Amino acid sequence: DLVSTGQSSLLAVDALLEAGCNVMGMLAIFSYELPVSLQRMQERNVPLYTLSSFSVLVQLALEKEVISVEEYRQLMIWKEHPEDFAK
Repeated sequence: DLVSTGQSSLLAVDALLEAGCNVMGMLAIFSYELPVSLQRMQERNVPLYTLSSFSVLVQLALEKEVISVEEYRQLMIWKEHPEDFAK
């Protein structure tokens, strides 16, 4: 799965719990690491494990000079406050 807000992922957790499963955590291919998703996972006590993340992707892009330092800064600001960019 890809985790952005965590809403659909937690719906899957709910379905598993309703079916009597013991959910020990969630595995995703990628996470945007948005504060809302991290908060939702913590509130539900569902550890999130990912193969990669937004921070890793952006850091690698910076190291490979695919993006500039300023673009890196803007992307990290977006990660913490994506709602500010929708305006």
